[in-house]
Amino acid sequence: MTELTTNNAKDFLERLGVCSSEDVLSLELLGWGVSNTLVKVVTDKNAFVIKQSLPQLNVKEEWLADIDRIHNEKICIDLLSPVIKSGSVPSVIAYDPENHLFVMTCAPESGANWKEMLLGGEVSSELAGKAGHILGEMHLFSIGSDRIAAQFANDKAFVQLRLDPYYYFTASKHGDVADIITACARELHSTKSVLVHGDYSPKNFIVDEENLILLDFEVAHYGHPVFDLAFMLNHLFLKSIHNASKQSLYFEAVSKYLREYRQLVLGNNSLRRYSDENSKELLIHIGCLMLARIDGKSPVEYIVDPAQQDRVRFIAKTIISGECSNIASVMNLVSQ
Repeated sequence: MTELTTNNAKDFLERLGVCSSEDVLSLELLGWGVSNTLVKVVTDKNAFVIKQSLPQLNVKEEWLADIDRIHNEKICIDLLSPVIKSGSVPSVIAYDPENHLFVMTCAPESGANWKEMLLGGEVSSELAGKAGHILGEMHLFSIGSDRIAAQFANDKAFVQLRLDPYYYFTASKHGDVADIITACARELHSTKSVLVHGDYSPKNFIVDEENLILLDFEVAHYGHPVFDLAFMLNHLFLKSIHNASKQSLYFEAVSKYLREYRQLVLGNNSLRRYSDENSKELLIHIGCLMLARIDGKSPVEYIVDPAQQDRVRFIAKTIISGECSNIASVMNLVSQ
């Protein structure tokens, strides 16, 4: 495999027939990915992004992952492009399986990363509702599908990028709740019912006016719907702790996200159950992921004060231990 750099990006583009070197006006290494190399390319006609999987993630702890996950992502993008109606996904322009990379369409220049908006205190429950609706579309489309289950049966990336670093690694540091976290990980690994995004978080959404563009499908697999639901909710709760002055807005976003998802999947008993505000499974996974973003292999970069980290640990373990009966009680705990 030839490693992608800004120096050889033009060679890749020419060989794949995307454009000639003379057409390229600028190349920019995008720094917001820890698991991939991303190069933005601008020509006189359009812009696109070259994405290549990294075998070693850019984090403090050793974190290895199979680079074949780029192929999984390409298949997922092709599958979901015509399915997501309340938002959109990129399109793959060219594909190089030998070098584990593809070229995809680029979000508009006017687009903003939803994570950055949320961290800046720009909290919109309407956007959260749209994210819930998009997830509902994805889960409903794929539930009980033997065809999609076969396409995404390989969950190696999910184990390497989520279960090991978020669940098992965190459990190894917290013996008092290790059994619960480990049981949750096993449940995620054994349940196969929907196409799971696997990284359903604000950082993977671009806001383009009123539209949401969903990115990054490298952890997509056929698995448990509760993971995507809990993954997003955990991010919203963590940001409400970080930016406590606007906590009520984050809580509104939490409620809207769940409500929009639940209304869309109302006719499916399984999906409705997992998205219920009283769902024990949902609550415990939120707690597991919250603890993982402090003491797992990929801690959030915006909660660094030791006292605040201890508070998050307390909140997470309280949830994991089953002391919260619903989402409202999690909100009450977070706001104390």
